[in-house]
Amino acid sequence: MKNKFTKPQRYIYLDIDGIASLHSQVMGCLTKERTITSEKNKSGKISGKITLNKVLGTFLKFLDIDVQPEFSGSKTSVVTNISEKTAENKLSEIIESLKKQGEPTIFTNLEKATEYCRKNRDAVFVLLQKYSVNAPQFYNPGQGVTLANNNGAMFFEQGAPLDSYNHRDSYYKESKSSKLSFMMAASLKKFPSCHKGYMGQTGHDAVLFRGHEGRMIPLTIFGVIFDSNKFFQIKPYAFSL
Repeated sequence: MKNKFTKPQRYIYLDIDGIASLHSQVMGCLTKERTITSEKNKSGKISGKITLNKVLGTFLKFLDIDVQPEFSGSKTSVVTNISEKTAENKLSEIIESLKKQGEPTIFTNLEKATEYCRKNRDAVFVLLQKYSVNAPQFYNPGQGVTLANNNGAMFFEQGAPLDSYNHRDSYYKESKSSKLSFMMAASLKKFPSCHKGYMGQTGHDAVLFRGHEGRMIPLTIFGVIFDSNKFFQIKPYAFSL
């Protein structure tokens, strides 16, 4: 039976260390795959023949020794390959394991997740498929990359009015926060396409966020959501298109 094909994801954000930590907790160990192969060389032998010839008459005799080297026995070499699963592989295994647990360990519905968090004062995992979020730093497309690089992070939110962004700390403390479903901060150092945490003006991510003008960006998000009193916050482990 053929394995079910899983469409590859285009990850925008990948918390490699966080995923490794989760994987060791969920799977119970640090997982490595070890492959050992043995290769045996060709075998041979050492042989020879000794003949007695008469040289210079009947009284002088020489031993004529003819040695033909062919090495006998065998030599075995062992080649060991050790490979470790990638962050993407580990992430897939984590999600599949959590899905088997179901609610309230993991939610795929944001409203149900936030309701459970607020009622039980507990954090839960969420897997939001193609969820529309806003990136307020890119509301003014021409300034988006500069703001993101200055902050060293991207900020995403869902549920707030699509007004202008300001970089003050009070942005998420203003009255509009009561209408905010969640906010999510993502370090640029964990963006695979951002070299050393720097987003280029012509990079794929910058073009994507600019094209949406920071609004209604469809992302698949895996992370932990918790109640921050005025709004909910998601700590992402990965998000993709």
